[in-house]
Amino acid sequence: MRYIVLLFMPLLMLGCSHHQNPAQTITASTDSDEKLHPAQLPLSRAAIVTCISATGKNGSAGKCNINGTSVAPPNNVTATDKVYLLCEGTPPSTCSAKVQ
Repeated sequence: MRYIVLLFMPLLMLGCSHHQNPAQTITASTDSDEKLHPAQLPLSRAAIVTCISATGKNGSAGKCNINGTSVAPPNNVTATDKVYLLCEGTPPSTCSAKVQ
């Protein structure tokens, strides 16, 4: 019986660990002809997604569209199963979001 307990202790400890996934940065863009280049990331658990930058033509202010929610930097949203990022602003535009 003692050996069984010793074998299962490491498994129990692994199941109870609360490690976090490292943060990832994703980037999307829109061409000057308005062609979208979205970014997509599947999630294994809920995550906070923060718009870290969004710029449009000639450096004008833009926004991130994260799973259908429009946010300006440095605002965030919660995502559960995936992150889908689009840029809002006068094309050409680029935006980035941190997923953690």
